[in-house]
Amino acid sequence: MPKIMIVDNNLTYGQMLADTLKTKISSKVISLSANRTDLIDQFKHFSPDIVFIDVQSMGSACFKLTETFKTHHLALRVIWITSHDQPEYREKAKGSGVDYCLSKNSINSDGIIDIIFIEHKSDAIVK
Repeated sequence: MPKIMIVDNNLTYGQMLADTLKTKISSKVISLSANRTDLIDQFKHFSPDIVFIDVQSMGSACFKLTETFKTHHLALRVIWITSHDQPEYREKAKGSGVDYCLSKNSINSDGIIDIIFIEHKSDAIVK
């Protein structure tokens, strides 16, 4: 049962994604606002296998947050989600250790499920 953490200021979207994951697969999911000052503590306490981070919610802090999360959990998969699918996000994602970068506008539940169950690779895969 994968443990999944969602970090997004759009609480409606975060809850919708959490509900989809809980319904489609047997998983423990928490959805948190990116504005929380205790995100790292929540991460350490929950110890997720996968983290979805909304790039716009975090701004430039998503780079440091990704690095911090990956430092504490080397096998962690980080998936950046964005409403603005821009090439520079993909380039920055590659350099930040992100495993996937997905557009919120084109995400479907089957695609997310596929990503969750793809074997983790040591090098960053950005799609």
